[in-house]
Amino acid sequence: MNSENYSLESSVKRSCETFNETLSQGVKDLEDKIRTTPLVAVSVAAIVGYLLRFFPIGLILAVLVRLCLFAIKPLIIFFGAVKLYDFIREQSSEARSSGYGEKDREPLLDSPAGPPGV
Repeated sequence: MNSENYSLESSVKRSCETFNETLSQGVKDLEDKIRTTPLVAVSVAAIVGYLLRFFPIGLILAVLVRLCLFAIKPLIIFFGAVKLYDFIREQSSEARSSGYGEKDREPLLDSPAGPPGV
């Protein structure tokens, strides 16, 4: 297994690139549609603008901000857990590759065996 293929950073980078490509393609498609039917595009924009006048935009934005702030703590915990998993996996692969077993390690200072060298 290649750890680079499964790392969080590479998957986030690939996701961002895919999202960027999809968004760029969507903008190009929208521009083409507007260029082919400009009267329809202006009509739709005018209707949407007229309808937005009646909606409480401030309330909608406040709800969106609250939802984002509510989601920050679970996202931080989730990303921390992913990073911890990556760290533990990296440490275990290093321990396996170095050839040290569980018995080859020095005991901890607060272990029942006492400090090393006693």
